[in-house]
Amino acid sequence: MEKLGQFSIPIEGLGEGIREFNFLLNTQFFLEFENSPVKAGDFEARLVLEKKSNLIKLDFEIMGSMETPCDRCLADIHLPLQMEDHLIIKYVDETVEEEEEVIYITRDTDHVNVAKYFYECVCLNLPLIKVYDCRETEPYPCNEKILDKLQGEDASEADATNPIWDQLKNEFNNN
Repeated sequence: MEKLGQFSIPIEGLGEGIREFNFLLNTQFFLEFENSPVKAGDFEARLVLEKKSNLIKLDFEIMGSMETPCDRCLADIHLPLQMEDHLIIKYVDETVEEEEEVIYITRDTDHVNVAKYFYECVCLNLPLIKVYDCRETEPYPCNEKILDKLQGEDASEADATNPIWDQLKNEFNNN
């Protein structure tokens, strides 16, 4: 995580108000996290920080793509992703355990590293099925041979009949 120092935001001495930060989340970023589900990708991350007297509000906007095999045809694709999230940082007098979407820090904390929160935001927004409407992408990334085989199997399965179901249908039709 030492290599992620560029994701540290200085908050000590930061006056109240709104500030914007932009970051790049690339393949090297994701390699810093052990067992990351994202092995390669390029994302632009925008962070809007609003500091108030008793808390700091962080709004994340992340958009880009990750490299992954397509779950439909197994071709390598650049899966487009876009996500938003927010986080609240509250000041406390003594260290308190973090909650979902709330972080507690003491007033003498001088910086907050947001790398972990960007990473979690991307990982939590990964789709279960990695496909997208890629027909308009040039060059077309899908493996047509695999898709043709899948369509051929679907058609043959639809044509095949199951003798058990046929027998049950006959029983119901006779009654």
